[in-house]
Amino acid sequence: MTSASRSRATAAPHWFAVLMICCVGLWGTVPAANASNDRIFTGLDETEEEIALFVLGNTLFTFYHEIGHALIHALDLPVVGREEDAVDGFAAVMMIPDEPDDFMDALVISAADGWLLYAAEIEEKGGDGIPFWAEHSLDEQRFFSTACLIVGSDPEGFADYASDVGLPRSRTETCEVDFYQMRRGWRRLLADHLVETRGQGRGQVLIAYQRPKTTAIADLQSFLERSGILEAAAEAINTLIHLPSDIPVTVSSCNVAGAYYIPARRSVVLCYELIAEFERLIVEDIQRGG
Repeated sequence: MTSASRSRATAAPHWFAVLMICCVGLWGTVPAANASNDRIFTGLDETEEEIALFVLGNTLFTFYHEIGHALIHALDLPVVGREEDAVDGFAAVMMIPDEPDDFMDALVISAADGWLLYAAEIEEKGGDGIPFWAEHSLDEQRFFSTACLIVGSDPEGFADYASDVGLPRSRTETCEVDFYQMRRGWRRLLADHLVETRGQGRGQVLIAYQRPKTTAIADLQSFLERSGILEAAAEAINTLIHLPSDIPVTVSSCNVAGAYYIPARRSVVLCYELIAEFERLIVEDIQRGG
Protein backbone atom coordinates (compact mmCIF):
# COMPACT_ATOMS: atom_id res chain seq x y z
CA MET A 1 0.00 0.00 0.00
CA THR A 2 1.27 3.43 -0.89
CA SER A 3 1.24 6.55 1.27
CA ALA A 4 -2.11 8.31 1.52
CA SER A 5 -1.01 11.76 2.66
CA ARG A 6 -0.20 14.91 0.73
CA SER A 7 2.97 16.59 1.90
CA ARG A 8 1.11 19.88 2.36
CA ALA A 9 -2.04 18.46 3.91
CA THR A 10 -2.81 19.68 7.40
CA ALA A 11 -3.67 17.28 10.16
CA ALA A 12 -7.25 16.08 9.94
CA PRO A 13 -9.54 14.40 12.47
CA HIS A 14 -9.38 10.64 12.62
CA TRP A 15 -10.94 9.64 9.31
CA PHE A 16 -13.32 7.16 10.89
CA ALA A 17 -14.75 9.80 13.20
CA VAL A 18 -16.76 11.54 10.49
CA LEU A 19 -17.44 9.57 7.33
CA MET A 20 -18.69 12.20 4.90
CA ILE A 21 -18.42 12.47 1.12
CA CYS A 22 -18.35 16.25 0.84
CA CYS A 23 -15.48 17.08 -1.47
CA VAL A 24 -16.37 16.24 -5.06
CA GLY A 25 -13.41 17.10 -7.25
CA LEU A 26 -15.37 17.47 -10.49
CA TRP A 27 -17.06 20.68 -9.34
CA GLY A 28 -15.42 21.44 -6.02
CA THR A 29 -17.12 21.14 -2.68
CA VAL A 30 -20.70 19.91 -2.95
CA PRO A 31 -23.02 19.37 0.02
CA ALA A 32 -23.81 15.69 0.36
CA ALA A 33 -25.20 13.19 2.81
CA ASN A 34 -23.50 12.92 6.14
CA ALA A 35 -22.61 9.30 6.70
CA SER A 36 -21.28 9.72 10.21
CA ASN A 37 -21.70 6.76 12.54
CA ASP A 38 -18.92 6.54 15.10
CA ARG A 39 -19.99 3.33 16.74
CA ILE A 40 -19.46 1.10 13.68
CA PHE A 41 -15.71 1.88 13.87
CA THR A 42 -15.30 1.65 17.62
CA GLY A 43 -12.58 -0.77 18.66
CA LEU A 44 -10.93 -1.19 15.26
CA ASP A 45 -7.16 -1.45 15.36
CA GLU A 46 -4.81 0.06 12.76
CA THR A 47 -4.87 -3.03 10.52
CA GLU A 48 -8.66 -3.24 10.59
CA GLU A 49 -8.86 0.44 9.70
CA GLU A 50 -6.54 -0.13 6.72
CA ILE A 51 -8.75 -2.98 5.51
CA ALA A 52 -11.92 -0.93 5.90
CA LEU A 53 -10.41 2.04 4.08
CA PHE A 54 -9.31 -0.13 1.16
CA VAL A 55 -12.75 -1.75 0.87
CA LEU A 56 -14.54 1.60 0.98
CA GLY A 57 -12.18 3.27 -1.51
CA ASN A 58 -12.45 0.49 -4.07
CA THR A 59 -16.20 0.17 -3.63
CA LEU A 60 -16.65 3.92 -4.12
CA PHE A 61 -14.45 3.96 -7.23
CA THR A 62 -16.46 1.05 -8.66
CA PHE A 63 -19.72 2.87 -7.90
CA TYR A 64 -18.60 6.02 -9.73
CA HIS A 65 -17.21 3.94 -12.62
CA GLU A 66 -20.58 2.27 -13.19
CA ILE A 67 -22.44 5.56 -12.70
CA GLY A 68 -20.19 6.97 -15.42
CA HIS A 69 -21.50 4.29 -17.79
CA ALA A 70 -25.04 5.09 -16.70
CA LEU A 71 -24.62 8.81 -17.37
CA ILE A 72 -23.15 8.20 -20.83
CA HIS A 73 -26.16 6.06 -21.72
CA ALA A 74 -28.95 7.97 -19.97
CA LEU A 75 -27.76 11.41 -21.12
CA ASP A 76 -26.55 10.25 -24.56
CA LEU A 77 -23.07 11.66 -23.95
CA PRO A 78 -20.45 11.36 -26.70
CA VAL A 79 -17.33 9.35 -25.96
CA VAL A 80 -14.09 9.69 -27.91
CA GLY A 81 -11.79 6.77 -27.21
CA ARG A 82 -12.49 3.82 -24.93
CA GLU A 83 -15.50 4.23 -22.69
CA GLU A 84 -13.92 2.17 -19.93
CA ASP A 85 -10.99 4.58 -19.72
CA ALA A 86 -13.38 7.55 -19.75
CA VAL A 87 -15.42 6.26 -16.80
CA ASP A 88 -12.26 5.37 -14.87
CA GLY A 89 -11.38 9.04 -15.28
CA PHE A 90 -14.85 10.06 -14.14
CA ALA A 91 -14.49 7.95 -10.99
CA ALA A 92 -11.09 9.43 -10.24
CA VAL A 93 -12.08 13.08 -10.67
CA MET A 94 -15.23 12.55 -8.61
CA MET A 95 -13.14 11.18 -5.76
CA ILE A 96 -10.14 13.54 -5.88
CA PRO A 97 -10.89 16.58 -3.68
CA ASP A 98 -9.94 20.09 -4.71
CA GLU A 99 -8.27 20.76 -1.37
CA PRO A 100 -6.16 18.43 0.78
CA ASP A 101 -8.47 16.05 2.60
CA ASP A 102 -6.83 13.11 4.35
CA PHE A 103 -9.89 10.88 4.14
CA MET A 104 -10.73 11.46 0.47
CA ASP A 105 -7.05 11.33 -0.53
CA ALA A 106 -6.74 7.98 1.21
CA LEU A 107 -9.89 6.62 -0.45
CA VAL A 108 -8.79 7.37 -4.01
CA ILE A 109 -5.23 6.17 -3.36
CA SER A 110 -6.68 2.92 -1.99
CA ALA A 111 -8.72 2.59 -5.18
CA ALA A 112 -5.58 3.01 -7.29
CA ASP A 113 -3.78 0.44 -5.12
CA GLY A 114 -6.54 -2.03 -5.91
CA TRP A 115 -5.45 -2.22 -9.55
CA LEU A 116 -1.85 -2.69 -8.47
CA LEU A 117 -2.76 -5.61 -6.23
CA TYR A 118 -4.75 -7.25 -9.04
CA ALA A 119 -1.75 -6.82 -11.36
CA ALA A 120 0.58 -8.33 -8.74
CA GLU A 121 -1.65 -11.41 -8.49
CA ILE A 122 -1.42 -12.01 -12.22
CA GLU A 123 2.34 -11.53 -12.13
CA GLU A 124 2.64 -14.06 -9.31
CA LYS A 125 0.89 -16.57 -11.57
CA GLY A 126 3.49 -16.03 -14.26
CA GLY A 127 1.46 -13.52 -16.23
CA ASP A 128 -0.83 -16.19 -17.65
CA GLY A 129 -4.24 -15.00 -18.68
CA ILE A 130 -3.47 -11.30 -19.16
CA PRO A 131 -6.50 -10.12 -21.21
CA PHE A 132 -4.79 -8.00 -23.86
CA TRP A 133 -8.02 -8.24 -25.87
CA ALA A 134 -10.28 -6.86 -23.10
CA GLU A 135 -12.26 -3.63 -23.28
CA HIS A 136 -10.60 -2.48 -20.05
CA SER A 137 -7.01 -1.34 -19.88
CA LEU A 138 -4.65 -3.70 -18.07
CA ASP A 139 -4.74 -3.50 -14.28
CA GLU A 140 -1.28 -1.96 -14.02
CA GLN A 141 -2.23 0.64 -16.65
CA ARG A 142 -5.39 1.47 -14.69
CA PHE A 143 -3.26 1.90 -11.56
CA PHE A 144 -0.84 4.31 -13.22
CA SER A 145 -3.62 6.20 -15.00
CA THR A 146 -5.42 6.75 -11.69
CA ALA A 147 -2.19 7.54 -9.85
CA CYS A 148 -1.29 10.06 -12.56
CA LEU A 149 -4.63 11.84 -12.14
CA ILE A 150 -4.11 11.94 -8.37
CA VAL A 151 -0.64 13.44 -8.77
CA GLY A 152 -1.81 15.79 -11.51
CA SER A 153 -4.46 17.26 -9.23
CA ASP A 154 -1.69 18.58 -6.92
CA PRO A 155 1.85 17.84 -8.18
CA GLU A 156 3.49 19.56 -5.22
CA GLY A 157 1.30 18.02 -2.56
CA PHE A 158 1.57 14.53 -4.07
CA ALA A 159 5.29 14.71 -4.91
CA ASP A 160 6.17 12.03 -2.35
CA TYR A 161 3.34 9.82 -3.60
CA ALA A 162 4.59 10.18 -7.20
CA SER A 163 8.05 9.10 -6.09
CA ASP A 164 6.64 6.17 -4.08
CA VAL A 165 4.74 4.76 -7.07
CA GLY A 166 7.58 5.31 -9.53
CA LEU A 167 6.29 8.21 -11.62
CA PRO A 168 9.28 10.13 -13.01
CA ARG A 169 9.25 13.93 -12.97
CA SER A 170 8.85 14.03 -16.76
CA ARG A 171 5.55 12.12 -16.37
CA THR A 172 4.25 14.05 -13.36
CA GLU A 173 4.43 17.23 -15.42
CA THR A 174 2.11 15.71 -18.03
CA CYS A 175 -0.09 14.23 -15.29
CA GLU A 176 -1.17 17.75 -14.41
CA VAL A 177 -2.32 18.25 -17.99
CA ASP A 178 -4.09 14.86 -17.94
CA PHE A 179 -5.99 15.71 -14.78
CA TYR A 180 -7.25 19.08 -15.97
CA GLN A 181 -8.16 17.67 -19.39
CA MET A 182 -10.11 14.84 -17.79
CA ARG A 183 -11.92 17.14 -15.36
CA ARG A 184 -12.61 19.77 -18.01
CA GLY A 185 -13.83 17.13 -20.45
CA TRP A 186 -16.40 15.72 -18.01
CA ARG A 187 -17.47 19.20 -16.97
CA ARG A 188 -18.18 20.11 -20.59
CA LEU A 189 -19.97 16.82 -21.27
CA LEU A 190 -22.27 17.36 -18.30
CA ALA A 191 -22.65 21.15 -18.59
CA ASP A 192 -26.11 20.92 -20.19
CA HIS A 193 -27.30 18.39 -17.60
CA LEU A 194 -26.61 20.16 -14.32
CA VAL A 195 -29.21 20.85 -11.67
CA GLU A 196 -28.01 24.46 -11.50
CA THR A 197 -28.91 25.01 -15.16
CA ARG A 198 -31.88 22.67 -15.67
CA GLY A 199 -33.32 22.23 -12.21
CA GLN A 200 -33.88 19.01 -10.34
CA GLY A 201 -34.54 16.12 -12.71
CA ARG A 202 -37.21 13.47 -12.53
CA GLY A 203 -34.66 10.84 -11.60
CA GLN A 204 -32.43 9.96 -8.68
CA VAL A 205 -29.60 7.54 -8.05
CA LEU A 206 -31.18 5.12 -5.59
CA ILE A 207 -29.26 2.65 -3.40
CA ALA A 208 -30.76 -0.69 -2.35
CA TYR A 209 -29.21 -3.67 -0.57
CA GLN A 210 -30.37 -7.23 -1.12
CA ARG A 211 -29.97 -9.81 1.61
CA PRO A 212 -26.56 -11.56 1.36
CA LYS A 213 -26.42 -15.35 1.10
CA THR A 214 -23.64 -16.01 3.62
CA THR A 215 -22.67 -14.76 7.07
CA ALA A 216 -19.31 -13.45 5.84
CA ILE A 217 -20.97 -11.43 3.09
CA ALA A 218 -23.62 -10.26 5.56
CA ASP A 219 -20.88 -8.73 7.71
CA LEU A 220 -19.54 -6.80 4.71
CA GLN A 221 -23.04 -5.70 3.74
CA SER A 222 -23.75 -4.48 7.25
CA PHE A 223 -20.50 -2.50 7.35
CA LEU A 224 -21.08 -0.95 3.93
CA GLU A 225 -24.70 -0.05 4.61
CA ARG A 226 -24.00 1.46 8.01
CA SER A 227 -21.06 3.45 6.63
CA GLY A 228 -23.47 5.30 4.33
CA ILE A 229 -20.74 5.86 1.76
CA LEU A 230 -22.83 4.82 -1.26
CA GLU A 231 -25.80 6.90 -0.13
CA ALA A 232 -23.53 9.92 0.29
CA ALA A 233 -22.02 9.42 -3.17
CA ALA A 234 -25.48 8.99 -4.69
CA GLU A 235 -26.58 12.24 -3.07
CA ALA A 236 -23.54 13.96 -4.58
CA ILE A 237 -24.67 12.85 -8.06
CA ASN A 238 -28.30 13.80 -7.37
CA THR A 239 -27.22 17.23 -6.15
CA LEU A 240 -25.14 17.87 -9.27
CA ILE A 241 -26.84 16.24 -12.22
CA HIS A 242 -30.32 16.52 -13.73
CA LEU A 243 -31.28 12.88 -14.36
CA PRO A 244 -34.14 12.10 -16.77
CA SER A 245 -35.07 8.95 -14.83
CA ASP A 246 -34.02 6.96 -11.79
CA ILE A 247 -30.78 4.97 -11.80
CA PRO A 248 -31.28 2.14 -9.29
CA VAL A 249 -28.07 0.79 -7.77
CA THR A 250 -28.54 -2.65 -6.21
CA VAL A 251 -25.91 -4.26 -4.02
CA SER A 252 -26.57 -7.97 -4.32
CA SER A 253 -25.15 -11.49 -4.47
CA CYS A 254 -24.16 -12.33 -8.06
CA ASN A 255 -22.13 -15.55 -7.68
CA VAL A 256 -19.30 -13.67 -9.38
CA ALA A 257 -17.00 -10.82 -8.35
CA GLY A 258 -18.20 -8.00 -10.57
CA ALA A 259 -20.14 -4.79 -11.08
CA TYR A 260 -22.35 -3.95 -14.05
CA TYR A 261 -24.40 -1.26 -15.71
CA ILE A 262 -27.44 -2.80 -17.43
CA PRO A 263 -28.55 -0.45 -20.26
CA ALA A 264 -31.94 -2.11 -20.82
CA ARG A 265 -32.88 -1.42 -17.20
CA ARG A 266 -30.80 1.73 -16.72
CA SER A 267 -29.60 0.19 -13.50
CA VAL A 268 -26.34 -0.71 -11.77
CA VAL A 269 -25.46 -3.89 -9.89
CA LEU A 270 -22.62 -4.01 -7.38
CA CYS A 271 -21.84 -7.56 -6.33
CA TYR A 272 -21.12 -8.47 -2.72
CA GLU A 273 -18.57 -10.92 -4.11
CA LEU A 274 -16.57 -8.03 -5.57
CA ILE A 275 -16.57 -6.22 -2.23
CA ALA A 276 -15.40 -9.45 -0.59
CA GLU A 277 -12.66 -9.62 -3.25
CA PHE A 278 -11.47 -6.17 -2.21
CA GLU A 279 -11.25 -7.40 1.37
CA ARG A 280 -9.33 -10.51 0.33
CA LEU A 281 -6.84 -8.48 -1.72
CA ILE A 282 -5.91 -6.14 1.10
CA VAL A 283 -5.83 -8.84 3.79
CA GLU A 284 -3.45 -10.96 1.71
CA ASP A 285 -1.30 -7.91 0.95
CA ILE A 286 -1.03 -7.10 4.66
CA GLN A 287 -0.16 -10.73 5.42
CA ARG A 288 2.65 -10.53 2.84
CA GLY A 289 3.92 -7.43 4.59
CA GLY A 290 2.76 -5.05 1.84
